[in-house]
Amino acid sequence: DTDPVQYEIFNRIYNLADPHPGTGIFLIGDPKQAIYSFRNADIYTYLKARRDTEGRHYNLARNFRSSQAMVDGVNALFERAEELPRGAFLFKTEAENQLPFNPVGANGLKRTFKHCLLSSNLKTAPALLWSVSGEEKRNKNDFFRA
Repeated sequence: DTDPVQYEIFNRIYNLADPHPGTGIFLIGDPKQAIYSFRNADIYTYLKARRDTEGRHYNLARNFRSSQAMVDGVNALFERAEELPRGAFLFKTEAENQLPFNPVGANGLKRTFKHCLLSSNLKTAPALLWSVSGEEKRNKNDFFRA
């Protein structure tokens, strides 16, 4: 959550675009979290923080929360969208891409969606599933197996 007031406080203390020698701060940014305005997050503040810290970015290269198939699917979807004129997140111009998509690897989470609940014809589970049914509602644990 990139809150503009919080960012301004840290920026005044640490001068993030040109930090004072002998000081340090770690900012952990996730643009997907920067869209939650109900928590005072602001994507434009995230982009300012990204510009102010240019050249000092590191990306987490491995997803520990998803299966290999899910990560491969998300990477394929967003890599294709990244080729569009405005990029995957619509902040790409001819001059720059302020918010590029960075593909990641998977640690290989072993839990998978129960295939039998969907269709006997499916070899793998889809990334997303919509279902309209009169059945009793279930929680996510009903759909996973260890």
